[in-house]
Amino acid sequence: MSENEPRKSRISKKISRTFFNKSINIPLYESVVVEVNFDEEVEWSSLEERQRKSDNITKLLKEDFNKTTKELFSKITYQESESPINKELSDSKQDNINQGLSDHGLD
Repeated sequence: MSENEPRKSRISKKISRTFFNKSINIPLYESVVVEVNFDEEVEWSSLEERQRKSDNITKLLKEDFNKTTKELFSKITYQESESPINKELSDSKQDNINQGLSDHGLD
């Protein structure tokens, strides 16, 4: 096989990031995972061409990830009352407070 004879490769790339409630406006103990995957088959005749195509996929992946993240977070609104976990934590905290007050004769 000559160096300039077309070849094919599969290029797979992924960006994944987990956002926690401290970095974005979501309820306590909840997180959001943003993940973008690209799986492309490319034809190439030289290693330089293959690398250039891989770099282009990386560029597209980063742009898609940024666009997806911005679009997603523009739609997320935080309301503590909507989170069942926060409701349970609030009830549990109040129970602990009440128990602590009772233990000290302050109820």
